[in-house]
Amino acid sequence: MNRIVRSALALALGFGVAITAINVSDDVPGDKPGTNLGQLNIDSYCQRAFDSTASAMTPTGDAYGWKCLLRHNGLFTSVDVDVSLACQTMFGAPAYAQSFDTSNRYSWQCFRGPNPGRPVG
Repeated sequence: MNRIVRSALALALGFGVAITAINVSDDVPGDKPGTNLGQLNIDSYCQRAFDSTASAMTPTGDAYGWKCLLRHNGLFTSVDVDVSLACQTMFGAPAYAQSFDTSNRYSWQCFRGPNPGRPVG
């Protein structure tokens, strides 16, 4: 009987330690603020945010002015892209966008965390 009680207590202790470890790991974010999450694919964002036929374009040819082009009932409309919102949609919040070469339309990178106050497009 003593072995059964000890075994049950050991099992309960093991479950308690495992549950505590799981709860602690849930509180630790996977990416620290400032972690580069990768390049922002604005075309993929438009398709995810609207529908699979949406596409992205920038009439200015630089990093600014991105729009999602949508076609409904034969009519085209465009929606301005908030690049930080696009990063949050693609990588989860909190995230923000940063361009290090504003002359390059594909230079947007996404970073983890709230925007630290750096200018974005």
